Order: sequence, then structure tokens, then C-alpha cells
Amino acid sequence: MENPPTEDKLRGRPLTKREREVLVWLAEGLVNKEVASTLNIGHRTVDTHREKIMRKLDIHGIAGLTRYAVKCGLVQLPAPIKLTIIGKDGKPITANPPQTNTADT
Repeated sequence: MENPPTEDKLRGRPLTKREREVLVWLAEGLVNKEVASTLNIGHRTVDTHREKIMRKLDIHGIAGLTRYAVKCGLVQLPAPIKLTIIGKDGKPITANPPQTNTADT
């Protein structure tokens, strides 16, 4: 695992190696018990690490931790999915995500 940018040092105390490991698994979508099993530690230990990470980074939820991990390069977002739906006539209908109109804001 590469060392991420010094973002964590800007937000507070640097994370330990174990805290970074826990952060990565949480950002990948694992729950505490799954992280505990993966790292061969107790689920309460994972909870303690998560609390310390959140306190150090001043982040208040798993979504925020995930955004932080992505921003620091610890995890990557999957590529966007392009769906092709076959219509009743048997021809493909390409479904693209809706476009947001920023001119209204």
C-alpha cells in the first residue's frame, strides 16, 4: 500500500499503519466484523480504530471517511457503468445517467 499524501497531517495527527488499514477496508465497504475477520482482530478493536480515525481527521461518518480515502488515493472508485437496455423491438436502448443543469443554480 502506497503512502497517501500528507492530507491526514493537515487535518490532525497522522494515522498509524493499522488505522490506515482499517480505513481502507471500511472505505471499500466492509463492516466492522468483516474488517476484524480480515485483519484478525476483534470487532471492538476495529470500532476503536474507526473512532480514533474519525477523531483525528475530524470526520463524522463512514461516507466522509470514504471520500477522504478516495481523495488521498487509498482507494479508487469503480469505473462508471454504461447500461444498454434491449427494447421490445429487440434494438438496444442506451441509458445514460441524467445530466444535471448547473445553469439553474
